[in-house]
Amino acid sequence: MEFSLQFSYNTWFFILGVLALGWLAWWAYRITLPPVSELLRRLLLSLRVLSFVFLFLLLFEPILGISWRQVERPVLAVLIDTSASMQLPGKQGPRGEQLRSILTQSWLSELQDRYDVRFLGFAAETQELTPFHPDSLTFEAEGTDIAKALESARETLSNSYLTAVLLFSDGMYNLGSDPVQIAQEYPVPIYTVPLGLETAPKDVWIEDAVTNEIAFAGTRVPLQVVLRSRGYSGRRARVRLMRGEQILEEKTVTLPKDDQELSLHFAFMPEQEGVQKYQLSVDRFPDEATDRNNRRTFYIKILKSKLKLVVLAGAPSPDVSFLIRTLKQDQNLTVKSYIAMAPGRFLGGALPSEKELEDVDCVVGIQLFGENGLPPVLQRWLERAVLQEEKPLLFLSGADVSPRRLAEYRKLLMLPTPPMVTQERQVVPRVTIQGLVHPILKLDDEGRPSKDTIEELPPVFSPFVRINLAPGSQTLLEAMHAGKLASPRGNVPLLSLMRQGQRRVVAFWGGGFWRWHLMMQRIDPGNAVYERILLQSIRWLVSVEESKLLRVSTNKDIYRTGEEILFSAQAYFEDFTPRDHLDIEVRIRSRDTSADILLQGRGNGLYEGKLNVLEGGDYRYEAVARDGDRVVGTDQGQFTVESYRIEFQHTEADFRLLRQIALRTGGRTVSPDSLAPWAAQLQFEPRIRILEKQIPLWQRWPMLAVILLTLSFEWFLRKRKGML
Repeated sequence: MEFSLQFSYNTWFFILGVLALGWLAWWAYRITLPPVSELLRRLLLSLRVLSFVFLFLLLFEPILGISWRQVERPVLAVLIDTSASMQLPGKQGPRGEQLRSILTQSWLSELQDRYDVRFLGFAAETQELTPFHPDSLTFEAEGTDIAKALESARETLSNSYLTAVLLFSDGMYNLGSDPVQIAQEYPVPIYTVPLGLETAPKDVWIEDAVTNEIAFAGTRVPLQVVLRSRGYSGRRARVRLMRGEQILEEKTVTLPKDDQELSLHFAFMPEQEGVQKYQLSVDRFPDEATDRNNRRTFYIKILKSKLKLVVLAGAPSPDVSFLIRTLKQDQNLTVKSYIAMAPGRFLGGALPSEKELEDVDCVVGIQLFGENGLPPVLQRWLERAVLQEEKPLLFLSGADVSPRRLAEYRKLLMLPTPPMVTQERQVVPRVTIQGLVHPILKLDDEGRPSKDTIEELPPVFSPFVRINLAPGSQTLLEAMHAGKLASPRGNVPLLSLMRQGQRRVVAFWGGGFWRWHLMMQRIDPGNAVYERILLQSIRWLVSVEESKLLRVSTNKDIYRTGEEILFSAQAYFEDFTPRDHLDIEVRIRSRDTSADILLQGRGNGLYEGKLNVLEGGDYRYEAVARDGDRVVGTDQGQFTVESYRIEFQHTEADFRLLRQIALRTGGRTVSPDSLAPWAAQLQFEPRIRILEKQIPLWQRWPMLAVILLTLSFEWFLRKRKGML
């Protein structure tokens, strides 16, 4: 260990200053009054000089430098594949059993004597195995992400002297990026140990099964199945579609050649509502590598058969035409439309009778605010359906608005005061925080909000400058004009939800929404934002849900194993205004699995949480919201995870990938039988590091303490001798 002392100013100034102060102290004590002994005079002189020296040190800001040598043992990271594919056959039995045997051999103990060996297990995620026992390894995890494992090892051991990585795997990665690209710039050599069979064993498996996640009772549902086999070309096998013990359909097929696929088409008709479980299976052959990929379980949410809609329009227009066409294109909707043509006249025939009204699932009102409005017979039917029978209402105001008509429909739309209107102008949508989590605006297949997509939609027309919504209402889209809110008096909704007891209303405030379809087709012919928002508005309206102060939901009803599950919650006070600062805990349970998560607040009464990787099965969740120790709300629900073993889709090991990883990093591939000689030849020298530390003495309290002690002691002695 070495020491050094540095000053912020020239060292010679410090030396000259100390000499000058020392001479001054000597001159002051060469004669004392009263005279004292020589010993005391020298002690007083020393105390004075010492206090001057430390005081001068403070002025020159001294920094003490300390340096020392540190010897670091080389670190060897051992990455162990713990995914379920390690249960598949290898050269000496199951791959996982072979790996356990390898890790109990003496070569590993010899490496641990020479190096710091760190063990990390990986599958979809990576974690350090401390303490490490080979017998404790389990090979059940779904998904293999070799790239993430390599990055995690580098990050976890970034403060250590990492010298090499030893990777045990079958090379079958099915998650994450290409590990060869990660290896391209890896800082240390990677030695790979391939496990498994490089030549694919005999196997038959269901590659894919594609069907609708949501279907309607009484409607035939198509199912496409992709079948593959290896080593059984030309053999016959039966493929069954089952619900419980009931065989819905069975086909006998001739298995395809290796590396080719066979497509099969099934169809079935669900009869009961709710989440239904189905299973596909293909015959198992005695010499197959595994039968875990011979079955595929999937779930479908079955809704009520065709929904019945009644559309009432105040006048013909492009908005009316596009709305009716979109609704009729959905085979799960039955639509009857009534369009006012002139005062007292309308097209559409006889209105549903009182008995037929009971079967109507949703009412759609569009352009009711025009000067002429609806004919009286249509208006009376609408009020009876919505106000008395409490049928849900999808409402599109249109841009032609009469203040007189606004007052007539206030009760229908649950508005506390009439909206304020002016000349129509172009506005564009902006998604609110509430809109980000609401199912109406979840537009992609994963159930996530499409904020950017919505805000790229073309402008529509709105005459509104203020709309006061009732307590408990939500604004999903707000109107923006020229890059600002459409009104300085407050937000103007473009899409809002109102609810009161069992009544529900979804309102589009404005006209020209047909532009969201027609103009976007020029840019993207497959754009379906307009259609999805309309249809999801209807699904939300017709779904049955209690008026609760806490509402918790998942972004999907059916997941595949390993998919991320997103929980969303909305919390309210008794007057249905948003409520923040709650502790919301969600408990997830199934027959064999349990998990708990806490939802994080996002403001405006919204909360979110995520859960990763659950086993297949049916799950129920219970949510509890607390304000301190007081429970203020509860909710519950369910979702289903489809059993899907991605690890068994391909049974052969990928030795080529492991060789490339080793080659790109300067390592090499080591066979399991050659680990002992490889370990004996491995040579890494300890690293010697020079560590330095600088201590600014002038910022430390002991310096001031020394000065105060020396001056105090000198003052005490002088006072005792009467020298003051």
